[in-house]
Amino acid sequence: MKTNHLVWLGIIPLILITSSCKEIMMMRYGIHQPREETPESIFSFMEKMDYPNENTFVFKDSSAFYACLRDSVFRNNALGTLFFSPQGLLDNYKDTSRCQWPGGYFIRNLKHDTIYHADTGYTLQKLMDYTIPLNESTKRDTANADYIVVISWATFLGKYNERLFSIRSAISENKEVKVSPVFLCIDMLKEWRMTKREAAVLQFE
Repeated sequence: MKTNHLVWLGIIPLILITSSCKEIMMMRYGIHQPREETPESIFSFMEKMDYPNENTFVFKDSSAFYACLRDSVFRNNALGTLFFSPQGLLDNYKDTSRCQWPGGYFIRNLKHDTIYHADTGYTLQKLMDYTIPLNESTKRDTANADYIVVISWATFLGKYNERLFSIRSAISENKEVKVSPVFLCIDMLKEWRMTKREAAVLQFE
């Protein structure tokens, strides 16, 4: 349980940068404690926020949820973006000198001959093996894509998600390459039937 708690707390600081601004951030963006969701409640939230529901995925079970969040690559990019080449290799594009790096500038300037450092140890397939479509009609549409970007988000982030979903604007502005987005909701699902104790340790203080 302690390990699970530390895993989750390693993600939250990406949003709540310091404890001194946590309450302001929560009030400004409507961030609330993580709670169990259903596909219906996630869809309802997306409809309310006018977010697209295509290419939307969730973790397939609690084991996949914890396994993915324990992975340092995903954890360091959680609630942000991961870019992959057409071959499904991770593009190490991130500017580590910036604490918040949504990737919009990178997308707008992508070209067919953009040079990047591929991480052969982390692939799109590795990540997507942890997930399932949010509903039966959802399929991962990345055919003929020059690049694939995975955007991870969560309903408990409220309006902060606008920063994450704004990546769509950057994609539409680049007319030189085709960038296909995949939206990964990292909420816990009720169908996983987690115990109250398991769910409780995922609360942030």
